[in-house]
Amino acid sequence: MVAVSPTAPRIATPPVSALARGVADLLAPHPLGASTSIAVRDARTGVELLAVDADRLVPPASNTKLLTAIAALRVLGSEHRFTTRLVADTVPGADGVIRGDLRIVGGGDPSLASADLRALVDEATTEYGLHEVTGRVRTDDTYLDRTRWAPAWIPDTRLRDARALGALAVADDIDGARIDPAAMPAPDEHVGRVTGELLTRASVRVRGDKPGRPAVSPVTPVTLATHESAPLAEIVQFMLRRSNSTTAELLTRHIGRALTGAGTTAAGAAAITEQLHADSPGVRLLDGSGLALEDRVTTRAMARVLADAAREPVVGAALVSALAVAGESGTIAKRMVDSPAAGRVRAKTGTLSDTSALAGLVDRADGRQLAFSINMYPIASDQRGAARGLQDAIAGVLATVDLEA
Repeated sequence: MVAVSPTAPRIATPPVSALARGVADLLAPHPLGASTSIAVRDARTGVELLAVDADRLVPPASNTKLLTAIAALRVLGSEHRFTTRLVADTVPGADGVIRGDLRIVGGGDPSLASADLRALVDEATTEYGLHEVTGRVRTDDTYLDRTRWAPAWIPDTRLRDARALGALAVADDIDGARIDPAAMPAPDEHVGRVTGELLTRASVRVRGDKPGRPAVSPVTPVTLATHESAPLAEIVQFMLRRSNSTTAELLTRHIGRALTGAGTTAAGAAAITEQLHADSPGVRLLDGSGLALEDRVTTRAMARVLADAAREPVVGAALVSALAVAGESGTIAKRMVDSPAAGRVRAKTGTLSDTSALAGLVDRADGRQLAFSINMYPIASDQRGAARGLQDAIAGVLATVDLEA
């Protein structure tokens, strides 16, 4: 159990508002009160309404995914789609034979599934009457960095909280069954194997050896079939509501590639961190999912980024649609069910062994929208339930308190 001083936290900005009093009344008697940092802003004006220890550096946990989502929407655009291609060394002949290799070229689609590979094979075999490949099935995942994990992740995080990363990866087998990440080979190797099996089922003979990574093609490849993902806004919704770390890390690498040409975790995390610097020069992000234990933000910076994003027409609309809704969906579907916050709080949770966080937006009955960030750190693992209860109570105050009093 982490020892926590019962001393009431310092309240600031403004010190005597009804909002400040309401939150202080919750924190003062609570055993986690002194471990709590809070920042609240009016999302429409950007004005800070409440700050409780808001400049303290804290682990953001999965609240990091909010920052990744906002950066991805800004850099790539809400309608961006990720492309996976099936290409050949040569145009298939009239006899349905590809003379050379068949390649699956990954574009870093976080949502790619074996059903999409099946659609690629079906499109190519139907269009060209394929029945033979004289070469091999090869994979190309060079669009993004091929490092399989975020470098800052500790070994226990790998496979338990995410699958191996790559620009060409699926999480299921040929029949759509999800597979154990620990049993999966390198992501592109798995895709090559699945594609080979799909070709066999489609009565396409592959004469080459087992699937492999690309050799340099002697010619400009010919695209036989293309799969495009859902729009980025839908992928961001999946990431935030499911708290999917693999999606967050791939988007981080896409951000890095788009801005610097380097599709690495480091390049993307640096770009995401840049959003926070105006308020808090001490912040540090080493990944895009929040699994890196040395990530640090402040609630003041987090609330500011959320408020700024909410005011951007396209990014704000996509963010509102993507966030889980209290009492209704995502990781807060069973929280705040009988609270004034139900249906009004849209938020992302964050949990590590010593951290519990909640951040997002509140759509109030008076038409005002608030951006907020709540972080409890440090806490003991057996205090998580109490932390969530306190977060929910604070969210109820944000939804109902008279902001003019």
